[in-house]
Amino acid sequence: MASILKSITDRIEEAAVNAVDTLQELEKLMTAQAENTGTDEDYHDNYVIDEDAQNSSPNDDFEMFEDQYNPLDGMAENLRQELFSQSIGPETFKEHLEAFASAITWKEPFILMLMAFHISVLVLAVFLSKSGQFNARVALFCFIALVVYGAERFNSYGSAHWQEWGITQNYFDNGGWFMATMVCGPLLTVFVGMLLGIIWEAKLLMTEVQIQKRRRLAQRAEKQKTTKAKKE
Repeated sequence: MASILKSITDRIEEAAVNAVDTLQELEKLMTAQAENTGTDEDYHDNYVIDEDAQNSSPNDDFEMFEDQYNPLDGMAENLRQELFSQSIGPETFKEHLEAFASAITWKEPFILMLMAFHISVLVLAVFLSKSGQFNARVALFCFIALVVYGAERFNSYGSAHWQEWGITQNYFDNGGWFMATMVCGPLLTVFVGMLLGIIWEAKLLMTEVQIQKRRRLAQRAEKQKTTKAKKE
């Protein structure tokens, strides 16, 4: 957390320095423009006044001068782009992870219940995998799939009713990052772990079947040899 605050402070200082430099350049440009247009002779030397312009009003001359020589043209946009180019925020994956962790109130009841739910699902998955109850594991697969499938609707509902649940802040953002990270992510991890466990069991079962098949073939061959030897 300290590293994030230090990084943000450094970027704020850098953006402020760039803004001051830009304003100084703007001041120099305006000073130079004022010196170049300080007298009427300099003004007439820089602009060729045709016959139509001589008959124009002073307001038209001022508008023409403002349109042709406006020292502020593009400066505000350049300053905005300079400030936004020095955007302050997490950049690396570690900074994003630390910012996400610091944004969550881990001791509030909603987060604690969510963590207890994930721990319960994990313990149940490990128990069912060790006990070899295939039907129960299929039921747990279906439960996880239903929760993940309904995560989007739950996120929309939570965004509208989060204050009624006693939550300190709205975790249900429009992008669904909280639901994806804190709800779907752990459940899908358990789902993949159970699936890999079933695949591993299937591999072991196929290996055992091949071993048993070879043993039966060996026993049959041995019986045939014994029977043939007795006949001789």
